[in-house]
Amino acid sequence: MDNNSKFIIDYNDEGKRLDAYLSEMLVDISRSKIQSAIKKGEILVNSKTAKPSYQLRENDIVESGNIGMEKIFLILMENSVEEFYIGLIEIPRGF
Repeated sequence: MDNNSKFIIDYNDEGKRLDAYLSEMLVDISRSKIQSAIKKGEILVNSKTAKPSYQLRENDIVESGNIGMEKIFLILMENSVEEFYIGLIEIPRGF
């Protein structure tokens, strides 16, 4: 499964901060990790870099890249193979 996430902002989310919105949508990734990814340019709004404080507008397209992949590799490095597979099952939560 591709770990890229793409969100099209609707009127209900207009005016929210980019980092706050993504922390709601990507529940398994901390807000500080999201802010760091935004600052590194790993998250784009309308194919351009943005600041964590960017105020979303209706029809903005937010692409999150592979920021969740880091979690998979940390599970592999820190745990046994069995726990790694359990982590993979949990990652696509809600899927």
